[in-house]
Amino acid sequence: MNKKFEVFLDTAARDFILDVIEEAICIVDNDGIVHVWNEKSEKIYDVTKEELIGKRMDSVLKDTVIMKVLESGEDMENIYQSTRTGCNILVNAKIIYIDGEKVGALCVDKDLSEIDRLNRQVDKLKDKINYLEIQRKAEMNKNTMIAGNSIQMEDLMYKAAKVARTDTPLMILGESGVGKKALARRIHEMSQRKGPFVHVNCGAIPNEIFESEFFGSTDPRTGKNIPGLFEIVDQGTIFLGEITEMPVSMQSKLLNLLQKNEIVRASDGKHIKINVRIISGTNKNIEKMTETGVFLEELYYSLNVIELTVPPLRERKSDIPLLADLFMKEMCEKYNLEIPKLDPEVVDILMQYSWKGNIRELQNIIEHVVVMSGGKTINTDMLPISIKESVKSYVRANLQVNDLAKSVGEFEKDIIENVMNKSSWNKSEAARMLNIPRTTLIYKIDLYGIKKKSEKKTKKTKKNQTV
Repeated sequence: MNKKFEVFLDTAARDFILDVIEEAICIVDNDGIVHVWNEKSEKIYDVTKEELIGKRMDSVLKDTVIMKVLESGEDMENIYQSTRTGCNILVNAKIIYIDGEKVGALCVDKDLSEIDRLNRQVDKLKDKINYLEIQRKAEMNKNTMIAGNSIQMEDLMYKAAKVARTDTPLMILGESGVGKKALARRIHEMSQRKGPFVHVNCGAIPNEIFESEFFGSTDPRTGKNIPGLFEIVDQGTIFLGEITEMPVSMQSKLLNLLQKNEIVRASDGKHIKINVRIISGTNKNIEKMTETGVFLEELYYSLNVIELTVPPLRERKSDIPLLADLFMKEMCEKYNLEIPKLDPEVVDILMQYSWKGNIRELQNIIEHVVVMSGGKTINTDMLPISIKESVKSYVRANLQVNDLAKSVGEFEKDIIENVMNKSSWNKSEAARMLNIPRTTLIYKIDLYGIKKKSEKKTKKTKKNQTV
């Protein structure tokens, strides 16, 4: 081989190949003189080639693995060290033999800092995937009543997702039936808490057993301690619904828990450290109750670190079709029925109704019509009379006040239509019930265009076929 080419290969190996690999490479001879010190070594140890090559290793860097190997004559593997630059490295050093003769030592250092960084990135990605999975499961949770695609609900769920990552006490406000419990459960599911979610309706617990329910009691037969709710929910979330119904004596104990993160067991007085996230909810004006002393002001401020308000259904009516569809599918699965279609008139009535009972009322109405439909199309006849009458009253109340003839006409049409349906369209019977001549009734039916339900459906069918 050409001598110049040998020099070239030697230079290439040292100055090019060794400098592009990820490990730090060092080679010393029997005297500890450094002959190879690549670019990665420079970065890890903050020592340049010019500073080290041609010099004894321990004259520049003290207490190195390669010098220990050279002196002992024994290889060393997987030695974990930290450099002065803050790098965590894994060191492997071996004696070099040529033709059975020891000529020096080789050291290969693996920089673990990059691996640590990649591991942290992987952990973050795992956390993100886990968080998204929790969100997905929460979206699929059939018990939730907190679904919606309105602006109000998007804003609420954005805030809920942010607070879910913390353990801060949270208060959820809203009318009865809006889904306060469902929101609290959703927040728990989006959190990283390992314990259970428990809902307690404070208005349903008798005053005399409040303390034992929350802080534990003693079994009268065995004398053993029975853990209270706060012990059971440790590492989880407890939702205190109707928090304003909690007795003042219990309010002070709850305040103590929030301040010290511990409970005093009612049965034996033992102090127990707990980690529970407390979410409270009410449909009452709790601020006014603090002014009258019914609710402790200090507890209110401790519970109300973050406040979320669930809007009533009448303020987000664009969510009604989505909610109706979700509840309908849930009920059909519950009763093993085919999923029916909703007549457009039914949707119109649902959209116009005031929904004083909010989501819970809508859920009950959908269950009612699904059962009545038997899996067939849901029409207005299946709706409770109270719903239809309420909508008609609403429509009448919102007609122009100065249009008396129109208001009277709408009212008269409703009455005649109801009586005709009750009499199974027997005009003589209907006229008797209305106390008007039969000829007058026939004239009014033609005037207002009142028709049987079957005639309406036939007309719609023919129209669709024509189209």
